[in-house]
Amino acid sequence: MAPEYFSAFPRPSMIIFKLPIFLAGMLIYKSVSENRKHYVIIAMLAPLFSWFIGYFISRGLVVIEMFLIIGLAVLLINHGENSITIRFANFGKKFLSSRLSRFLGEVSYSVYLLHLIIVIPTIGILVQHSWFVDLPSALRFLLVTAVVLPVTYALSILLFKYVEQKGIAIGKKLIKTINVKTNEIA
Repeated sequence: MAPEYFSAFPRPSMIIFKLPIFLAGMLIYKSVSENRKHYVIIAMLAPLFSWFIGYFISRGLVVIEMFLIIGLAVLLINHGENSITIRFANFGKKFLSSRLSRFLGEVSYSVYLLHLIIVIPTIGILVQHSWFVDLPSALRFLLVTAVVLPVTYALSILLFKYVEQKGIAIGKKLIKTINVKTNEIA
């Protein structure tokens, strides 16, 4: 959807390149906690600073980060009970608390671990067929998604239920045992 944006992160782990955005977050916090809007304006200078130090390749990335800063500030600033922002935030909270969202959150780590193991061979098999290669890219994406999604989630549910949950239960027992032994010694 935004290849220019994502291809602009050749060194994403270098903290110095992320420092301006960290500073922007600190300034937004200060703006919200002290109810001083001018800190948001100062925070908006962070993407410009990133551009000047050569981190950003395009002006579009600067604009995207400015919108992220403004959006975060708008969401965090105090609003009246019936404001559009509060209703939007409550809708988000309700959606994220739904059964579907909780389920997706529970199996997300398993999905993360499995998806490439399923995606790469699937694409590898499909690109051997000219009918697939000749499809428009959006259709190829949808086809791979339709094949990979059910398989990934079916396996992720099993992995979550029979490995992750069992491992968590064993971990809790071990911690409980260690705590009991530590309390007996003390």
